[in-house]
Amino acid sequence: MVTGTSGFPSLPRYAAFPSEPVLFRSLVFHAQKIRCDEDRTLFKQGDWPIGIYLVRSGAVQAIVHGEDGSVAAILHANPGAVLGLPAAVSNKPYSLSALARQGSDIAFISKDDFEILVQSMPELSFAILKVLAAEVQAARAALVNS
Repeated sequence: MVTGTSGFPSLPRYAAFPSEPVLFRSLVFHAQKIRCDEDRTLFKQGDWPIGIYLVRSGAVQAIVHGEDGSVAAILHANPGAVLGLPAAVSNKPYSLSALARQGSDIAFISKDDFEILVQSMPELSFAILKVLAAEVQAARAALVNS
C-alpha cells in the first residue's frame, strides 16, 4: 500500500474501484442523476445499502474508518466506478463512506431496481462478478503491501 500525500494509505485509482464498461453503461442507462452543486455525501460506512452510485465524471473520495473512528484510508474513484456494489449484492452495510466533490456527475440506481435489472439481464451477472473479484484482489494486494 502506498501512502498518499494526505498521509493516509491509498491504492492506485484503477485498483480501488475497477471499472467494467458493460455493467457501467447498463446501470447508468437505468439510473437517475444526482446533483452535486456542492460536496455531497453519497453514503456512510455502516449504513445499510439503498443502492449503487455511478461516477460519470468528477471526483469522489471513499473513506475507510477504523473501529475507533479514525481515517484508515482514503481512496479515489475515477469516472466509470461503481460504488456500493458489494453492499448491494451482499445486503450488508457499506464498508466505506463516499463523498462526491462539487461539480461531480453521479448517477444512482436503487437496490430494488438493480436487482430487477440483473434478473432481467442475467448477462450482467458475470460483469458484476468481475468487478467484485477485482475489488477482492485489490484489497488483498493492499494488505500484502502494507
